[in-house]
Amino acid sequence: MSRGARRAVFVERHKAAVRLVERNRETLDVPESWARIIIGDAERAVRQLAREREHFDLVWADPPFERWQLGLDALELAARLGVCKAGAVAFLECPRAADPTSPFLTRVRELGGGASHVIMFRIRPGIDAPADEGAEAIGTNPPM
Repeated sequence: MSRGARRAVFVERHKAAVRLVERNRETLDVPESWARIIIGDAERAVRQLAREREHFDLVWADPPFERWQLGLDALELAARLGVCKAGAVAFLECPRAADPTSPFLTRVRELGGGASHVIMFRIRPGIDAPADEGAEAIGTNPPM
């Protein structure tokens, strides 16, 4: 938010991390409407955001290191359901040895050092779900 975002949505399933985000929000006097927290896994949160017709220009996926594929799956689902529109920027933290690819994402840049790195993607054009289709797609599983 210090970089100009109007609002942010945090998705976290671990209670201790949720409490930390809540404390930081309170310490910085950020209204809940500007920094929303969804407690649960990323797939369920993305589906919920799609039902709510939310759209984001920037997404950061930081899954557990050994389960980095969950982050890629969440980014793909966000693209498929229109939560991230074409051209949106998406970041994935993953092990340096990982080589994530997706028909929904174009790799732009890689940053990192040590055992992990961050990959910057752009959501590919032509994948935006029309508003009605996004609502219908909520109950489907992403392609594997």
